[in-house]
Amino acid sequence: MADVAHGDRAEFSWPGDIMVAPYAIGASPVDMDDAQWAQWARDNWMPIWAIRQGLRDRIAAEIAPVLTRLVPNEAEVGSADFRVYIHGRGFRSSSVIVFAGQDKPTTLDADGELSADVDMSIWHVDETVLVSVRNGARVSNSLEFMFVT
Repeated sequence: MADVAHGDRAEFSWPGDIMVAPYAIGASPVDMDDAQWAQWARDNWMPIWAIRQGLRDRIAAEIAPVLTRLVPNEAEVGSADFRVYIHGRGFRSSSVIVFAGQDKPTTLDADGELSADVDMSIWHVDETVLVSVRNGARVSNSLEFMFVT
């Protein structure tokens, strides 16, 4: 197997096969997501039992995010769709906002807060719903969001 620089990615060539690794050359395993880490471990000839244990350890080390504030924290029924912003800590690019029990397409903004769009066409009565954030299997505390008439 020959290792060759390919931009900022490692390129591995096997007889009749060339593969570009999904991680940057010199990337720290700590900064990789689980899929990148598993590929890195395989590329570095780590035994399968060690890869499995490493993934279990990585999952166990994940911290639950902590929510401190929703902006806005209420909306008037019948108003236009809007974007909700969640402030807190422990957010990652893979974090998912759970709004009223439903996973929402989530964005990690440049300032470290999470945001998601709320479709107002499904809310017709006064109601208080819970909002949380999930990092893998770890779930944050919940904050209340109110729909008012």
